[in-house]
Amino acid sequence: MTSLDAPEHPLQEILSTSFADLIERGAVELVLLTGEDAVEVQADEWTLHIGGWPIRLAFIALDDEPGTDEERAGALNAALGPQDLAALRDIDAGLDEQLSDALRASRDPLSVALAAVLRGDG
Repeated sequence: MTSLDAPEHPLQEILSTSFADLIERGAVELVLLTGEDAVEVQADEWTLHIGGWPIRLAFIALDDEPGTDEERAGALNAALGPQDLAALRDIDAGLDEQLSDALRASRDPLSVALAAVLRGDG
């Protein structure tokens, strides 16, 4: 689902606005997971899962999951381009850091690394 004419989840409008250029180019797709009260941002190399409203859960998955901290940083830099990161930072700032808080709370090392990048800590 690349067109979000009538948002069914509060995050859809926020995500579709921040990722508008990337959605238009077909670089990312927003997918509503109605049975899970969640939305995913899906790209070729990564998927961001965000659940609940307010956000209760968030994690990122890469096609190739790295094992070490150094590999995680490199993998995030390789998978997420400048526009991806700008959109994610915009979303996080607009939601008073709810996204990065949920990424940190996941305790998933890759998601925690992304939270640090979004907050300028990594």
